[in-house]
Amino acid sequence: MHLCTKTIEQLLEAQDFLNAQYDCPEWRTKGHQFADYIWIETGELLNHDGSIFHYRKQVCDTQQVKLELVDIMHFGLSVLLMQDAAAEAVANMIAGAERPSGDLAAGSVAKYARDLAKAAMKGKFDVFWFTKLCTACGFSFSEIAEAYFIKYTLNRFRINHGQTRGEYKKVWTDGREDNEHLTELAAEFPDVDGLYQALESRYAAVP
Repeated sequence: MHLCTKTIEQLLEAQDFLNAQYDCPEWRTKGHQFADYIWIETGELLNHDGSIFHYRKQVCDTQQVKLELVDIMHFGLSVLLMQDAAAEAVANMIAGAERPSGDLAAGSVAKYARDLAKAAMKGKFDVFWFTKLCTACGFSFSEIAEAYFIKYTLNRFRINHGQTRGEYKKVWTDGREDNEHLTELAAEFPDVDGLYQALESRYAAVP
């Protein structure tokens, strides 16, 4: 099995788990319009990228752009799950997007964001344009997938510690939120199992 295909399968499984936990196991039947959130998030991304604003100077917030790409992936995976997309077909689209060819070899963030949003307005998650957008923002699909799994680890940790029951404490002992601890620990623990255990150790000190 192609490594990329396995990664897509893992991404889909992770998103299915989260949706089932935060909503219900039958979340696919609820009619959620996940594609709408994609085009909304592309607007947020452009705001942080800053390249579309010709009338005012703005510095690109690279870290925030990366977070927006992870959010788009979150909703995009949900769309793919609802459409029963095959992991291998998704992997092939990613590979095609990452292979430079003619006019599609390079493009602006705004162009690819518009292409992605147009597809989303038709109820689709276009993996090809998403991958192109990642590249234009300075990231590979794999880098955004890695960032997704890091955030997934925190979401899974929250669920396992009572978030859906209102028992989870988001602010930890030093007054910082769990997201800040996640960023810090992810730099030290690159594998998700080690990261999860590190979160466990820190959370144990929360009264």
